[in-house]
Amino acid sequence: MKDTDKNAWSSAFVEILKHLQGPLNVLMDTNNPISITDLKNAVSALSTAIICTNEQVAKKRNPSPTAKPWWNKTLTKIAAYI
Repeated sequence: MKDTDKNAWSSAFVEILKHLQGPLNVLMDTNNPISITDLKNAVSALSTAIICTNEQVAKKRNPSPTAKPWWNKTLTKIAAYI
């Protein structure tokens, strides 16, 4: 999300949330308990909104074909040790 305009992201997120409001409405009802299914549906809708917003607004990476990968065998060994 580097170099992504925060206002553009927020605006896009609000617009996408409008389309996914159904599953999220159960989170606002404080008078009734939330079922596991409703909670899973709300989490899924929120995750979808974040992913769609990122795809719509965030700049796409265009890695250089000559860039060297930063992960190497030494880091693999250290990660395994940890």
